[in-house]
Amino acid sequence: IVYSLSEITGVGISLLKKTTLVMVSSVLALITNIILVYLTIDALAIKSIAISSAISFYIYFVLKTEFSRKYWVKLPIIKVYAISFFILLVSIWILIFEPSILYRIILGGCMFLLGFYFFYKEFNLLSKKINWNKL
Repeated sequence: IVYSLSEITGVGISLLKKTTLVMVSSVLALITNIILVYLTIDALAIKSIAISSAISFYIYFVLKTEFSRKYWVKLPIIKVYAISFFILLVSIWILIFEPSILYRIILGGCMFLLGFYFFYKEFNLLSKKINWNKL
């Protein structure tokens, strides 16, 4: 999900052909991943790899988005950062504590409702632009 978001919010880098910024984002995320795995492997075992990868992808997303905002369009991104960070934290919590399937369903539903609440205007605008008669 985070990689997909980074492709959407980082489109300015591709349009302006500043692809070295994608490489910088990737390398910084890789370094973060290696450091986090090294620091957490003893405490979390195999889970540390998943957690480190998730955090690294989030860092990649933020870096790519900020580079795109610097050189292209200043997108209003605070809500996207907040929701995606919340999803990251919930995902890490689920991985570490392994709650029952009921708790996972409840958390997923809450995250969906929270996202819909914060992005209601965007959903509304999008639904108005879709020609529902052609579907």
